[in-house]
Amino acid sequence: MEQVSSILGALIEIFLSYFIKPLMRFFPPVVTGTVISLIGMTLMPVAFDWAAGGVGSADYGSLRNIAIAFAVFLIILILNRYGKGIISSASVLIGMVIGYIICIPLGMVEFSKVGEAAWIELPRIFKYGVDFNPKYVVPFIAGYLVTVIETVGVMKAIGEVTQVDMTDEDIANGVRADGFGSFISPFIGSGPVATFSQNVGLIPLTKCASRFVAIVAGVMLILISLFPKFSTIISIMPSPVLGGAGILMFGTVAASGLQSLSRVEFTNRNLLIVASSMGIGLGVTFRPELAEQFPGILGALFSSGISAGTLVALILNIILKKEEENQK
Repeated sequence: MEQVSSILGALIEIFLSYFIKPLMRFFPPVVTGTVISLIGMTLMPVAFDWAAGGVGSADYGSLRNIAIAFAVFLIILILNRYGKGIISSASVLIGMVIGYIICIPLGMVEFSKVGEAAWIELPRIFKYGVDFNPKYVVPFIAGYLVTVIETVGVMKAIGEVTQVDMTDEDIANGVRADGFGSFISPFIGSGPVATFSQNVGLIPLTKCASRFVAIVAGVMLILISLFPKFSTIISIMPSPVLGGAGILMFGTVAASGLQSLSRVEFTNRNLLIVASSMGIGLGVTFRPELAEQFPGILGALFSSGISAGTLVALILNIILKKEEENQK
């Protein structure tokens, strides 16, 4: 891992965050709704890979894996719809805990890894050393440009599912926070971080969007990271359990985007924007090898279905004139 290149890339993302505000006029509802839908749709293959047992697993797609994923999915669905109070809000957690417990007698949880993990481990500054190579800077910069695009989409998605009108400054702050996290993480031996778009689906399912809760959860995660045995218990969670929850969470994000698009007037122009960006975004997601031959920064921008679809939506929104303009 090129720690210094990652840090430099993060600084560029922080710098770009100060130019997000004037660019937000290029993100009308037809663009943001499409991007939010793409976030959920492009993540669905990940959820199904989890449900099948994880890419490369010997029992990929086995009936056992599918049954566990379906059971977790069903538990979350029923508790979220018919549960009351904390039961409904904690439906995702309850479903995953039950799924985890089911997997234990089936021999799907590798507790040996817990025994190998240390009880306490503090972060080590530059654990992997400091090695700067200029040839890695450009790829990292390209990667962070993709991250900026995706973070804007995630912030818009959060605003949609929380029914909060996100200001341009809110979105810029989100990009800035993402960059700051990626700047700090290499110092303590981690890699770059990014906004985790999968978590957007937790908000409508838990019915909780409290910043205080998010801060407390963050503190808990930091504390857990200091005790590897506890963090390992979580990390060895079988993939089908994650898949059952992921299908519902990612689907919720996609549905939020469709809800946003339902308020958009589907003129010929808007239809072309939605169709083109979704078609290319999903195409890149399903056939990522298609973009592997693209040179330099173009390859980075089209390495993700979210960034590819967002880029197409932004460009078409700029170059396609609105109907009233064509009539003049």
